[in-house]
Amino acid sequence: MNKDQILTGLYNYLIANLPPEAINLILLNDIRVENFFAIHTGVYLESLLAGGHINQYSFQHTILLQNPQRAHIDIAFTDTNNIQTYLELKHFSITQNRGQGRRLSFYTSNSREGKKVGIVGDCEKLDTLRNN
Repeated sequence: MNKDQILTGLYNYLIANLPPEAINLILLNDIRVENFFAIHTGVYLESLLAGGHINQYSFQHTILLQNPQRAHIDIAFTDTNNIQTYLELKHFSITQNRGQGRRLSFYTSNSREGKKVGIVGDCEKLDTLRNN
């Protein structure tokens, strides 16, 4: 399988296997969902690995870069064409039920804290990997 087939399959797997009640609990309780989706993604990737549809996958993958830096990637997998793909997951809870929810602007902020946990920092990290 190639990367596009794997990602399409992951989407279809999640749609078929995640109960709506789980999503409702996440929204009602401001639960950070990063690990929830990581576990379900792992179940899917493990089935692909067992079936010979991917060569490998890993969680919390660390890549050493130049200038002694490193990049921490949530999930990495290698398809059967030996193309490695990196996935970054976000907890992305924007509800306010417990009074500490964050708005969308927090996750898209270019500030130091926004880059640390948000989408901008992940895009910069993935861009660094692409250019190394």
